[in-house]
Amino acid sequence: MFAIHHFDLCNEFILRILSDYLKIDIDKLVTMENIYDCINKNLEKNHENTLTMKKEVLRVRQLRNDIQHLAETKTRDSVDESFVWTKNFLSETTKTIFEIDFDTISLSDLIKDDRFKTEIKKSEKFLEEGKICDALTISDSIFESRLGELKRIGYKPSGMELLGSSAMDGRSLFPLYGIDPWRTKDSYDPIWGLKSEPRIDNEELQKVKDEILSSVNNRFSEYTKNIIDVISIFGMGVNYIDYSAFKRIIQMNNTKQDVQVADAKFAVEFVTYFLINH
Repeated sequence: MFAIHHFDLCNEFILRILSDYLKIDIDKLVTMENIYDCINKNLEKNHENTLTMKKEVLRVRQLRNDIQHLAETKTRDSVDESFVWTKNFLSETTKTIFEIDFDTISLSDLIKDDRFKTEIKKSEKFLEEGKICDALTISDSIFESRLGELKRIGYKPSGMELLGSSAMDGRSLFPLYGIDPWRTKDSYDPIWGLKSEPRIDNEELQKVKDEILSSVNNRFSEYTKNIIDVISIFGMGVNYIDYSAFKRIIQMNNTKQDVQVADAKFAVEFVTYFLINH
C-alpha cells in the first residue's frame, strides 16, 4: 500500500517539476489526467517534445486511489508493475526533456563541498562494484572528517561549558556535587589521606596518589567525552537513532563482520544526507 502510494507520488513530483520548468500553474487541474494533458500540450507546443506512458501513469494513480479511497488490498504483482511503470516514466521523461540519465542522478550531487562530494561518489562506486568494506571505510572517514570540522567551528560544546571549569579536574569533581567517595567507608580513610595530604615524602606513596588521581581524571574525561559527543550530534539536528545504526554498521565493518548490502546503502546514504545538510 505504501509502495504504490509512493510510486504515484514520484509520477506527480516529476509532473510538477515539469510544470515549474514550463512556468504553468497546474494547482487547479485536480486530476492526474488533466495535469498530464496540460503539461504534454505545453511541451509539444513550446519545446517540440511529448510525454510518454500516459496509460501507465494513470494506472498507477488508479491503484493508489483504490487503496486510499476504497481500502482495497493490492497484490505484489500490482506493486511490481507500478515500480516498472514509474521507473520507466521517470527515466524516459528526464532523458527526453532534460537530457539527463535518471540512473546517474544521486543525492550526492547536492553536496556543496567538492572534497566530500568526490569521496562519497567513490563510496557509491564501490557499492555498485560490491566492495562493501571499501565503501563503508570511505564513508566513515568522510563523516568523521566533516564532524570534526563542525566541532572545531562551534557545534561541539566543551566540558567547561557543560560542567564548569572545576568539574574538569577529577580532584575537585566530587566535592563539587557534595559527593565524597573517599569517605563513604572508614576503610577508605588511608586513600583520603593520600588525596588530602598536601605533601608526601615517601616516593612510592606519591606515585600511588598520582596514579589514583590520574585514573579518576581519565575515567571522568572518557565519560564526559561520550556525553559531549552525543550532545553535539543532537545539536546538529541529526537523528540519533539513524546515527546509532550507522555507528553499529561501521563497527561491524571495522571488526570484519559481514555487512548486508541494504545496511551498507543505508550507511552511505546517512553520510550523504549529513553532508548535504551540514
